[in-house]
Amino acid sequence: MDSHDLAEQTAGLASRLNNLAILTSGAESEKFMELRDQIARFAMMAIENELDDEKADYQTASNILAQAIAEAGLALTLEADVSKVIGQTEHAIAAVSKVFA
Repeated sequence: MDSHDLAEQTAGLASRLNNLAILTSGAESEKFMELRDQIARFAMMAIENELDDEKADYQTASNILAQAIAEAGLALTLEADVSKVIGQTEHAIAAVSKVFA
């Protein structure tokens, strides 16, 4: 693991959420935009701060982010339920917030 992984993963998830916001409509689109904004703030924080990738919270967040990215990728190919993406992203946001607590 690398201390830049969290920055790259949060930015990557934000990008996928943006794509999902464009592909969906109504409440789902608004939710994806809200989640995108939240995770994008963490991306900027991860870029601005020197993070310890050896800490358990960092590693947990990185693993959960990887799952959220995979779920969002499936949704982009229309093979996943968007509610799963929303749930996984909310889980990732909670995990990442612990890194900065």
